[in-house]
Amino acid sequence: MDEIAHQYRVQAVQNSIPEDEAAEVEHTLLDTQAQLRSWNIGFAERAVYLSSRGQALVQTRDSAISLRLAATSTELAETSQDVALSTSRDSAVIRVIAAITIFFLPATFTATFFSTTFFSFNEGLDGRVYSKWLWLYFVVTLVLTAVVVIGTWLLWKSKEEEISRRIVKRTSEDVTAQAVSVGGCDQRLYCYLLSCCDLLLQELSAQ
Repeated sequence: MDEIAHQYRVQAVQNSIPEDEAAEVEHTLLDTQAQLRSWNIGFAERAVYLSSRGQALVQTRDSAISLRLAATSTELAETSQDVALSTSRDSAVIRVIAAITIFFLPATFTATFFSTTFFSFNEGLDGRVYSKWLWLYFVVTLVLTAVVVIGTWLLWKSKEEEISRRIVKRTSEDVTAQAVSVGGCDQRLYCYLLSCCDLLLQELSAQ
């Protein structure tokens, strides 16, 4: 630009333009060049600032996501610990109940079974101590056992499915909340960058 201004001055003098006028035009060109250079420097600094600000916002978003994931992981760990403690207590209770049942059940069953009317140990029965309807006891017992076992299994199955649905629903709600939070952060970042670009265009138009 300096060379162009100097060539213009030389050409103007050769074309019989007064020296003062040529010098003034050269000075105007040099001032314009300095002003444009200053604007370019300002725009470059503003672009660097906007870039660093955008990176800072992205890092802030990533930090927020990391904090949310850490909080979720902590909550899951606490829940797992509570479940483990509850399971341990339940296991201890179940072991105690099982031990008591194992100890008393054979004696209780034997006493109950032989105290029914299907057996009679009185004398004078020609050596026969059991009734001909003894088979009815086993039929009813097997049927009731099957009903209890199947009903208990169905109840446990429905309970497990209900717990699974609750866990899936809670997980989906947490993921949706995180997505909304991240989406809001991205939207704010986009709006900020868009406003900065509009401001830069306004400055260019004004200048």
